[in-house]
Amino acid sequence: MKVEMLSLGKAAEICAITRGTLWSYVKSGDLKASRTPGGHYRVAQKDIDEFILQKGMKAKNVKQLSTGTILIVDDEASVRKTLKQKLVREGFVAETAPDGFNAGLKARDIKPGLIILDLMMNGIDGFEVCRAIKKNSTLKKTKILIMTGFDTPENRERAIREGADGYLTKGVSFEEILERINKLLAI
Repeated sequence: MKVEMLSLGKAAEICAITRGTLWSYVKSGDLKASRTPGGHYRVAQKDIDEFILQKGMKAKNVKQLSTGTILIVDDEASVRKTLKQKLVREGFVAETAPDGFNAGLKARDIKPGLIILDLMMNGIDGFEVCRAIKKNSTLKKTKILIMTGFDTPENRERAIREGADGYLTKGVSFEEILERINKLLAI
């Protein structure tokens, strides 16, 4: 899994503090940072999120901190790419997975606040992913929003029975997706 690493300048911007202040936190050991072979310091996004919460700071990007990461699981690359771009523009941190197997691995690693999940995928389908997430003690509070192109009453009922928190059909507007995400994350 690729960990997003930020420059000290970008990390300071997210924390809404000066670069010098951020550097003092790194020097004191209050904020973990790693050093590149070129001697530059980088901070992992997850460490910034934890640091802001720990210090009770007002961050520039509140959505990212209050909701965690959104994991987009769909076997269509164009759906993953488009949704990720739009969510990032709205201030969310978004990751993607191309199938149910990778969704399980990524969810375990990043512990997303919400998963946007396609139902019909090769291998492990969305129903199985939904069931597994809701049975996992560390992930059971993760919200799951089903987004499928195979909308039937049976699929809708089964998705809810397996633990889905919301259900949309593909083709709805991004505004509707965003509205549903915000409602689910507010619960």
